[in-house]
Amino acid sequence: MDNKLLTPPIIIDYRNLVGVVLLVVAIISSILAWSWRGEMIATRAAASWPTTHGWVLNSKTVYDVKRRGYSSSVTYQYVVSGVTYESGVISLEAFKSTTTKADAEAQKDQFPVGDVLVHFSAKNPAISALLVGESESERFWPTVRSAIACAAVAFLAAILCFTLAILRR
Repeated sequence: MDNKLLTPPIIIDYRNLVGVVLLVVAIISSILAWSWRGEMIATRAAASWPTTHGWVLNSKTVYDVKRRGYSSSVTYQYVVSGVTYESGVISLEAFKSTTTKADAEAQKDQFPVGDVLVHFSAKNPAISALLVGESESERFWPTVRSAIACAAVAFLAAILCFTLAILRR
């Protein structure tokens, strides 16, 4: 027999592991909910932005390899206070879902080369969009985000209860 020191087996306390996992999920959910909140506020604020006339330079449908779907790409210019800006932002939606080629073509066809109405931020005219206001996905995603935020609060409450139960021992 060797004279090596025998070390006791490592015992994993799964109660602590569950608490750590719940804490990580709660932190990530809270961060996502908070970041999405800012994007939604910006999207809603854009509905009251001033407008100017612009010019669509090109309009095309592209395939996004990462998202495995189609989207429309529109490049336009506009002038505010004598300064010319160029942008490709169609909508300020926080989430841009991948669409079918037909949907992307339909959106692209809304903006043929020529005149276009551009919404821009009065505070920073370099920020602009062609479509503002609530779309279908902007009504759907707040519900999902709210559910994530509620899950984060529930996880934090569970962690608190779990921690208190351990401390009472």
